[in-house]
Amino acid sequence: MGDNHDIRNKAFGHNWIAQGPDSITTDYMVKSLENLSIRSTIEPFTDFKIEVTALRNVSSTSESILRYHNPDANNSNNFTEYSQVTTGSFSISYFVLPTAFIKNNADYSNKIFQTFQNSRITIAKRLAGADPTRSRAGVTKRIQRRG
Repeated sequence: MGDNHDIRNKAFGHNWIAQGPDSITTDYMVKSLENLSIRSTIEPFTDFKIEVTALRNVSSTSESILRYHNPDANNSNNFTEYSQVTTGSFSISYFVLPTAFIKNNADYSNKIFQTFQNSRITIAKRLAGADPTRSRAGVTKRIQRRG
């Protein structure tokens, strides 16, 4: 839903944003939100109902500072973007019944938790490889573009 086109050049072209050599427009922001909710009731036999619910939520916000400049032959944009920061969140529900009754070790750990803990490193490495602004640990590096 909504328009996904980049409106920055249009906004500068229609003078919706302050323009001039010393003008800085702060807080250009793009937000994205995706929610999925599924609910079902299963009745395997009479008077025994199981309710199944699945949830998935993803949100992201990208903010930057835009500085106006006259476009030239090398750059068709009316702006230079500085200090872009992207943040977000992700949550998902999952089926835990098969692991709910696993016995814990003396230190309250178990095989399932150890598998989860080991997977965190693998996922962090995948994220770092997929996004050049991330370090090896998956933490976003601060990048500032210069116009």
